[in-house]
Amino acid sequence: MRKIRSHTGYRDERELKLKEASWDYQMPRPIPLYSFQDDWNQTIVTKLNEIWANNRPFDGQVKMTIPNKFKPIFESLLYYDQLQKRYEIEYIDTNVDNINVGGCILLIKNFKND
Repeated sequence: MRKIRSHTGYRDERELKLKEASWDYQMPRPIPLYSFQDDWNQTIVTKLNEIWANNRPFDGQVKMTIPNKFKPIFESLLYYDQLQKRYEIEYIDTNVDNINVGGCILLIKNFKND
């Protein structure tokens, strides 16, 4: 395995610093900060940015595999076009409650498909 120099020293190029994370679809209520849709949507973008910052490749995009049931969430994001620049997004037909973000499993908690 090739070792790559990073700002934190040498590391294995396939090593993930963040292997699991979670995001709560329903967010605890009441939270005034999340009273607007854009603020609520920003919480998942922040979580994705956290994963990307910890596991980003040294070149190229991170692959993100998303179940079709979460597609409306992502397509409604204000910065969806920016996500498409950072991630290679693939929607798949599966009924799991997680998204694979470059090898990190992002669990989507409390999702109710209306």
